[in-house]
Amino acid sequence: MKSEFVNSTEKKYVSLVVLGDFGRSPRMQYHTLSLSKNSFQVDVVAYQGAEPHKQIRNDENVNLHYMRNVPRWIEYLPGLLRYVLKTVWQSFFLFWTLINISKINHIF
Repeated sequence: MKSEFVNSTEKKYVSLVVLGDFGRSPRMQYHTLSLSKNSFQVDVVAYQGAEPHKQIRNDENVNLHYMRNVPRWIEYLPGLLRYVLKTVWQSFFLFWTLINISKINHIF
């Protein structure tokens, strides 16, 4: 898929967001490798957990960015409050991580 807005000689950047353990998601790891093999610089934003596949860890086109986990104390709050605070927490740290990584010039 070629973007009309990006010069073909310009390096292609994309971010892949996983709101879970990237190391336990073979599908997301496959997408990452596929994008990398198609000359994209891939910034993966996810929660830290299991170690990703060796191919991903050694790929110079892939950068892993880990978000802060939701604090444990939020789990002990009443239902609705817990879900609201978890959503606010995840939204803030996702936003913070995305504005601090390389520029993204492709959206799929």
